[in-house]
Amino acid sequence: MQSNESADACTPPRVVLFMTAPSAGDVPVSGPLPASLLPFGSATFAERVLDSCARAGLTEIDLVVSEQPEKLRKQLGDGWRWGVKLNWHLAKESATPYGLLHAMGFAPGQRVLIGHGHRWVADSVVRALAEADRAAVRVGPAVAWTGWVSMDSLFLNAISPHADYAALAEVAVSLQSRQCLMVPRGEFAWGGTALELLQAQELALRDESGLHVPATWLRFPWGAMSPDASVHPQAAIQGPVLVGPRCMVDRDARVGPGVVLSRDVLVSGGAVVRDALILPNTYVSGSVTLDHAVVQGNVVQDLTWSARTTLPQRDGVLGTLAPKAAPRADWSGRLLAALLALLLAPALVAVALSQWLRRRPAGWRSIDVVTGRNEENGWLQRTWLRDGALHAGLAGWLQGRYGALLDVAQGRRHWFGIRPRGTAQWYALRRDWQVLFSHQPVGFFHAPSWIDLAGHPDGEALAAADAYFTVRASLGERLRTLLALARTFRLAEAQL
Repeated sequence: MQSNESADACTPPRVVLFMTAPSAGDVPVSGPLPASLLPFGSATFAERVLDSCARAGLTEIDLVVSEQPEKLRKQLGDGWRWGVKLNWHLAKESATPYGLLHAMGFAPGQRVLIGHGHRWVADSVVRALAEADRAAVRVGPAVAWTGWVSMDSLFLNAISPHADYAALAEVAVSLQSRQCLMVPRGEFAWGGTALELLQAQELALRDESGLHVPATWLRFPWGAMSPDASVHPQAAIQGPVLVGPRCMVDRDARVGPGVVLSRDVLVSGGAVVRDALILPNTYVSGSVTLDHAVVQGNVVQDLTWSARTTLPQRDGVLGTLAPKAAPRADWSGRLLAALLALLLAPALVAVALSQWLRRRPAGWRSIDVVTGRNEENGWLQRTWLRDGALHAGLAGWLQGRYGALLDVAQGRRHWFGIRPRGTAQWYALRRDWQVLFSHQPVGFFHAPSWIDLAGHPDGEALAAADAYFTVRASLGERLRTLLALARTFRLAEAQL
């Protein structure tokens, strides 16, 4: 009998993690997002929770998901990073998912460890729960349940099939009231409200054990950053600061203390960011000061005043850098370009014949144009477009325009868009303009710029014109472009 009891004591518990809770209403996320996918230092809460379980010696975990299960699966995979096996379960209701506990087929007398993906506890807490039936409660202004409990599977009958989190908390604490595990402040974090989310970042920032920073990250006196992030040597960084994957901090930017840049964040020169969490895909311009806030895109949750501010995207002060594919040319525009090319074909033949008889370059040339950067590997994405032949004069320019018309008909260009740029011209752009122009269509018509017609093209002025058009793209801007083009032709005729 003693040997059987000893065997039962050595049997690992069945672990069930609920990742069904949505993010709180005051957290400025761009769309529905499970709270377990919110940032917690250098990773998400879900990743940190699995890390604690793996460090506690657990090898098999049941995950209960509801909304956005594909996002969780993409982030966590099959658990190989932690050396654990993940079993996935789908709950119909995110608010009342605990009825699934009655359908998981637990063995009689088996210990069940219940946790939540948006409520992190240290591995020492998970290990203590795996060894005995206990309820983990956090120490603070008031004693409250952490969302973690271990109990005999027989006691699961006390949980209603329609129980919500509050009902589960009541059962967990009442059953284990005599076996409470007190969790100190440094061993618990919660992805709850925006304020609680920011407080969780403070715990990760001030962690001295190094468990909250991956071994591959680069360490600095001010904190750490991902190896594929970029911080300018002349940026003013005051620790503690964490700079996540594919983030960039420009020259003269002031970041810290108490800042987490989650991933894909661009902080321009002149910006001031302190005591803040910047959520993914966010552009911070040089005219912005962020203090005690949670930010995503152009939405700021100010925690000092408990107020939310949404800034206009067109102002370019704060913006969203969410990767998106280049918009496709519509068929009506392509059909119009094909008809115009067909009507102008005789004129093209006449111009080409004239060039040939005068022993000048005829036709157009192909140019290698950068259209953006691959988000996965960082490589430049290119396409081939038609342009006028070099040193061919007005006739060459006209043939190049005809070639661009064919590009529109083939869907390689749009009628309106940015100017084509080669690799050298692309790298000459400021980084924030590279991000802005990435995956923007190249146009047949471009926004006008204030340059001297007789002088050399000013790359900065042309880029500024393209940036203005990209941010303010509308039917009115297209009409203004056509009017400006007509005025340019009249001015050119007057100079001739």
